[in-house]
Amino acid sequence: MNRYIIIPIAALLLLAACQNSQSPRDKSAAMIADFEASHDPLGIDYARNPASADTIIDYYTGFANTYPDDSLAPACLHKAANVACLIGSFDKAIVYAQKVVDGYSGYEAMDDCLLTLAKSYEMAGYPDDAKAAYQFFIDSYPDHPLTDDLKRTIQLLDQGAVTPEEQLAAILAEKGQNIQ
Repeated sequence: MNRYIIIPIAALLLLAACQNSQSPRDKSAAMIADFEASHDPLGIDYARNPASADTIIDYYTGFANTYPDDSLAPACLHKAANVACLIGSFDKAIVYAQKVVDGYSGYEAMDDCLLTLAKSYEMAGYPDDAKAAYQFFIDSYPDHPLTDDLKRTIQLLDQGAVTPEEQLAAILAEKGQNIQ
């Protein structure tokens, strides 16, 4: 009878020991995953609650700064850039996306990160930097489905249409329509 009690207790103790022996890196990654799972994957929670956006940005950047050589580091910085862009912190988004571009040339989602960088420059009111980032994207991904659209965006920026509203107005004006 004692043996039937001791074996499950020993198994629980072994499981608890394994849980406690989780590396700091794994704990940090798990904390990020738990926070992401508790929020809307589309980021609506972050837009509604900037404090939660700041928290996840801190988690992402903390992980990337602590473990810069980890395979998750560029993804964390990219996600931090996306969340920062979502809440209108374009200068922060630029910093995080630029770190990916500068330090992680083999990052698998570099095309999306470059778009985040370019859009952040555009939304922050840096049209020349936005044009350069869009051109870098075009040069790096000439066959990407968005390449023609980005060429058009560069033309609009050259015409002085910096805000999305100005760009829409320029496009509609070319088509002979007006914005109400």
